[in-house]
Amino acid sequence: MLAVLFCLLATAAHAGPWPREAGQVYLHVGHYAGDDPYTGIYAEYGLGRRLTFGLDLGGHLSRLSGPVPTARSDGVTGRARAFLRVPVPIPRAAPDWTAPWLAAVELSLGRDMLDDGREVNRLGLGASLGRGFESRLGDGWMVFDLRTSLAQDAATRTNLGAVVGVKPHRRLSLELGAFVEHATDTSWQVGPVVQLNTGALGELRLGLFQSSDDGTMLFTGFSRSF
Repeated sequence: MLAVLFCLLATAAHAGPWPREAGQVYLHVGHYAGDDPYTGIYAEYGLGRRLTFGLDLGGHLSRLSGPVPTARSDGVTGRARAFLRVPVPIPRAAPDWTAPWLAAVELSLGRDMLDDGREVNRLGLGASLGRGFESRLGDGWMVFDLRTSLAQDAATRTNLGAVVGVKPHRRLSLELGAFVEHATDTSWQVGPVVQLNTGALGELRLGLFQSSDDGTMLFTGFSRSF
């Protein structure tokens, strides 16, 4: 089974075209509870010059800790990805409607751990588009992500993601995310996430997702910037 790795892109609008400030760190830990639990860690670090370095790690812990299946399978047990995100300036001659939007591209190197014990290296290229907006419920944002990764001994993988969020209170954010992944087959995931700012400790995230692979899944996460 292929799970949507955007477990960490369900980390919200924090994954998008907005660059991290130099020296700033963003960390997110998330867990999907379902028939095949999935846990991930996502981190970004601001390098300066508007460059952002990131790590994206995740896996099905029950399968990582268990015996390797004897049958050959293309199922992904765990993934690791390092990336560099670079902002793309909007040309001054662009139409006025482009002004609120920000864009970025990223280059990544990754490694998949498969059910059959093999490990596959991946080279990826991605793009993000996002903007902020005002609404009756408070300040909002929307993010669209597209990423594809190539591997010599595995199918090309393509990920699509979209997140829309609003902040009705300084300590409360509401999001709705939809994510699709295609490799040897197609999987999808959609659901809302509520984020509660606990102050200096960071943000607590709770969500309920419907998945094509695992049905209904409870999502819990924690994020912090420092």
